[in-house]
Amino acid sequence: MDPITEIENIKHEIKEIRDRQINYVGKHHDMDKELVQIQSDLKYVREDIRSIQSGVNRLIWTVGGAMVIAVVGFIMQGGLVT
Repeated sequence: MDPITEIENIKHEIKEIRDRQINYVGKHHDMDKELVQIQSDLKYVREDIRSIQSGVNRLIWTVGGAMVIAVVGFIMQGGLVT
């Protein structure tokens, strides 16, 4: 192969490598944006879970308190004596 043809082949290969690199950089940028969006969504999901957990805890304490009040009322009315 003559040197000019070899240089042209190398130029062509370098252009292909550069084009692939540009493509990879674009894909990397898109993945970075997607990662930021996922992290943001995850933050909101965690906040929602904390809110739901707080509500469930309040419900459990309310139901437990109501049961204690019912048992105490039953005992005070003499429910255990009869």
